Amino acid sequence: MIQFLRLLVGLILSNVYTRVLFLFVIPILIVFLIFLSINAEKGSFLYPVKTTFLTVIYPFQKAGAKVYTAYTDFKQYLKTKNKLIEENNILKQELDFLRLKIIELKNKEIENQQLKKLLNFTKENSEKLSGLEYITGKVIGISPDNLFNFVVIDIGENEGVKEGDLVITDGYLAGVINQVSKFSSSVLLTTNKNFKITVRLRNTREIAFFQGFDKNHGILKYVRPEQDIRVGDVVETAGLGKVPSGIPIGVVEEVSYNEGDFFKSVKVKVFLQPTKLEYILVLKEKENNED
Repeated sequence: MIQFLRLLVGLILSNVYTRVLFLFVIPILIVFLIFLSINAEKGSFLYPVKTTFLTVIYPFQKAGAKVYTAYTDFKQYLKTKNKLIEENNILKQELDFLRLKIIELKNKEIENQQLKKLLNFTKENSEKLSGLEYITGKVIGISPDNLFNFVVIDIGENEGVKEGDLVITDGYLAGVINQVSKFSSSVLLTTNKNFKITVRLRNTREIAFFQGFDKNHGILKYVRPEQDIRVGDVVETAGLGKVPSGIPIGVVEEVSYNEGDFFKSVKVKVFLQPTKLEYILVLKEKENNED
């Protein structure tokens, strides 16, 4: 026991900090606790001593109380901050979700508008389409080499689509089916140089031959000098063969002629906007009309 006490005293005295702790700080704390626990009555010897002691330690008590209050406030701040961060993250997720829903609703609204245009086309042209059936499809692919050559739609043999069927969008001609698979089809656009069809001028009733030219234009080929072709006239299908008449393709943008040429040069601004092509209508012969 004596050896243990000697060892303890040796450890205490071996370091200046432990000396201060055990020789000053701890004894002061003990005295402080003793004084606080003493019930000194007024008029007694200890009363003024305790009063003086309390006066002396007041600044330390106040400072300690402030430190403790600051600690608890900071702890509460961290707790509140973490809670606010968590709530903010949840609100951000909900906001992102709502934004996504808004985008979806806007897309649905645009889709509905496009489908309404196709429906209006069928109503307004019911007489012209009396011998035809129409199927709604959606563009699911574009030409890998040139957007203005062709697009791929999500209907094919299963829906009765065949090569040569006309494709309509927003009330005007978009192109013609040129290749069909079981589930999808390729549409040759009116802007493609390989697209050709007999057309008519709406106002002058002149017959011409339309061919695709570039992303915004087509041309009328073999237009004789005496033909009445005017800038601003609408170019539409002529209705020859199985093709219904009166489906708009574009509007005459430029007419030029050089004396001595065999034909006029006619440039047509097409209505089709390939980059905005989404929903289409395929016109096909009714099954009971096929032999």
